[in-house]
Amino acid sequence: MNQISPSEYVALDATGLAELVHRGEVTPQSLAEAAIERIDALNPQLNAVVERSFGPARSAALVVDLKAPLAGVPFLAKDINIDVAGLRLTASCRMAGASCSPVIARTGMVMGAVGSGSPSCANIVT
Repeated sequence: MNQISPSEYVALDATGLAELVHRGEVTPQSLAEAAIERIDALNPQLNAVVERSFGPARSAALVVDLKAPLAGVPFLAKDINIDVAGLRLTASCRMAGASCSPVIARTGMVMGAVGSGSPSCANIVT
């Protein structure tokens, strides 16, 4: 299996990335690393990813069901209404806590997607 470069990674959508995994052309680990490289390269200017979950994403990529529809495809869960285990869900409010949504837990298990962080959103309550 080959590695995927960040430029190849951004040229495909989620189903295209999953298809590469299904055909054995890339590994879920390769997809995770390409996503992490893009985040590391662009986030200093964009400040789009406010909470990183790179370690757990790398670990999850090792145990992905390669037959799952979105096998190994990295994703970011918006910090508005999507709970992800290990990440704070604040809805952009500094007074909120953390838990894990059944939707995200099931998506990770059934679809094979790999959570890699939480993107920023505007502060709703100031």
